[in-house]
Amino acid sequence: MAISIVKQPNKVSWSRNPVVFEFHTDQVILEVGQPFKFSLDFSQVDNIVDYELHTPDKTYYYYLDWSFSLIVKQTQFQFSCEYASPINKFQIPHRIGPTETKQDWLIKVKNAILNAFNLSSLFNGEIDGQKIKFTSIENDASLDAQIQDVTTDLPVAIETTQTPVSKTYTPNLKIFVELIAIDPLLAEHSIVSAALVPDTNGNASWDFSKPLSSLCLSDGADVLSVEDSHIIKSKSVKRFYLRASELFGEPQAPRTSVVTDQFICVYGGLPKDMQNLSFEESISENGVSRFLNTAQERKVIPDQPNWLSWFNLNETYTEVKVEAEVVYNNGTAFSFTAYSIAEIKQFEKVIIPVGLAQIDANNYYPELDIVSYKVWLQVDGEKISDVKQFDVDDTLHQYQRVFLFQNSVGSPKTLYTSGKKAISYEIEKSNAIISQTGNFDLKKGENIDLDIVLENKEKISTGYKSRNEIISFRDFILSRWKLALISKEWWPINISSSSIDESQDGNGLYALSFEISSQHSQEQFFDK
Repeated sequence: MAISIVKQPNKVSWSRNPVVFEFHTDQVILEVGQPFKFSLDFSQVDNIVDYELHTPDKTYYYYLDWSFSLIVKQTQFQFSCEYASPINKFQIPHRIGPTETKQDWLIKVKNAILNAFNLSSLFNGEIDGQKIKFTSIENDASLDAQIQDVTTDLPVAIETTQTPVSKTYTPNLKIFVELIAIDPLLAEHSIVSAALVPDTNGNASWDFSKPLSSLCLSDGADVLSVEDSHIIKSKSVKRFYLRASELFGEPQAPRTSVVTDQFICVYGGLPKDMQNLSFEESISENGVSRFLNTAQERKVIPDQPNWLSWFNLNETYTEVKVEAEVVYNNGTAFSFTAYSIAEIKQFEKVIIPVGLAQIDANNYYPELDIVSYKVWLQVDGEKISDVKQFDVDDTLHQYQRVFLFQNSVGSPKTLYTSGKKAISYEIEKSNAIISQTGNFDLKKGENIDLDIVLENKEKISTGYKSRNEIISFRDFILSRWKLALISKEWWPINISSSSIDESQDGNGLYALSFEISSQHSQEQFFDK
């Protein structure tokens, strides 16, 4: 007799997808009880011929009518076996003799009784000789049965064969579940707990996706600097386990407990049509972990800061090389090692700066223009990641903007827009009317403004891009964490548009238009 965990996620899970644990306790029923059993005896109800009618072709038999009332839990059910349709009674069919056996006829009688109102939800029935035996579906001590108004010549008899004993449930039964996080120093912290009420089968479940997502963000977002080229270990990967205990009794007290193995949650998630994939299936292929991206096509501008994130599913790697290959406008390619990472432990997530300036790609042959470049991870000459390619857009964009956001799989990503922008200032204020005493003076005014707040807003366009590039903007729109690059610093923004407009140029290119706003308002001003 104990509590058990009957379903749990894989070792590693996305925090924003369902992370469901199912629990079971065998303590739901304190006493099983026993069902109510009774039988109706039809041995005295037989084919008694009232009279016969002969024709040249057939002989017709007419049988006597009979009836009885069955009372179950003070509810009366009147049954009648007659040729005419009975009035205010449930009909039992006559036996068609002598061709129909009594056993076959009793089956019809049983079905007619059970089909009366709700009796089929209370009892099961079976034929035993000339008796119909009924057994209650639930063990309920309040069940009883009796008959009355029996036809004297054709009596139906009743016999109680087992008195009922109610099923009793364990009082105050709960499954107390606690989510416990383990920090990098191996200290444990209780994150959330609840007492779950099991169903009548002893099962309870909990989807931990929301508390786990909060846990992954509890140390804040991974801080990224435009000019900083350091590789960082992500703070959005957490270890946790569960402890589940049975509580029951009067007074309620803890009984048995069970503790799970440790699990890993990574901030992010997959769309609904991909949630059948495990974490491993979603980020790896043929044993190689892919970079955590949601879009395949990546176009960048030369000075755009950029990052790639990689999660290590395999054993600890040492001396990891971040390799890069650039292709110049004259068609030549040049490969170099951008970084060396001393160690990436299993289940660690690293965030790697991969913008052209961040990997110093422009310093090797500054007289040439880079048209594309590739980045991958390598250990002892073997690739341990996929190869990510970036195409460089070196067109002069007068209105270019760069944005940083957290993509759906919880990793930083940048994109740029090149369309025109329009700045607006949204003003919120309240006003009041002052009352002048004495003669009215226009110079003193009458309507005044109070609590004036100004908020910067921009209406921007992405500029015309390929269909795949425009589709990837959905990840930016859905992100809860967006920043705009202003004077080499990241400033938090929101998308204030309630809808996004899409336009087409007729040549297979598309553009989006939307409005962004700063995450702060201005109440005073000082020109520094």
